[in-house]
Amino acid sequence: MARVFVRATGNYLEATTFPSVALPFTVVYWFYATDTTNIHYGWSASANIGGNVSYFFLGPRGDVSGDPIHAIADNEPAGTGIAATSSGYSANTWHHAAGVFSSSTSRSVYLDGGSKVTNTTSASPDSINTMNVGAFYYTNTRFAGFGGRIAYLAMWNAVLSDDEIASLGQKLNGVPCGVHPTRIRPESLVACWPLGGFDGDHDGDIWANAYNLTAYNSPTWDESPAV
Repeated sequence: MARVFVRATGNYLEATTFPSVALPFTVVYWFYATDTTNIHYGWSASANIGGNVSYFFLGPRGDVSGDPIHAIADNEPAGTGIAATSSGYSANTWHHAAGVFSSSTSRSVYLDGGSKVTNTTSASPDSINTMNVGAFYYTNTRFAGFGGRIAYLAMWNAVLSDDEIASLGQKLNGVPCGVHPTRIRPESLVACWPLGGFDGDHDGDIWANAYNLTAYNSPTWDESPAV
């Protein structure tokens, strides 16, 4: 199973206790978006403090030409770094998104294990205190907006290699067959949320058992990719 989000309903998952987003780190997940028209708030780690604009983001951008995946580090007005994949996602299809945040001057983004692009703009988000799936905070306002399904979210406190990202996001004849996140660099894995998956219908962290997500506005369940 996977978590299902409906844009009009504004459902999302949230955690205020979550793995450190101190650089470097890698975040990945599988997603199935129902359109290539809107921005989809897949994963974010944000500063929900006053009017701060400070966040990390990884998600599909149907509102941008070419429908890329964006990995963003934003700390306005100091700097905004956006890495956008060289190819775009398709609606109603399982895809794999990966963001590798290597340093304050380097972040890379991948779609289905490839289409890698690296951005080197200087950007250093700080005061991060909230993690969301299906939403993010901007100037103290939560924006909930994902249309579709998300499964197998995972984070590492390391820079995963191109080969490791490719293993996680691989497909065979268009069908997901990626390696389970717990089998990739386990010594650096800090959390894994199947969000159902084949590991059970829950929003818990199955790796550290420390960073559970809370569901809001009743996201439902549906089919997930086989990894």
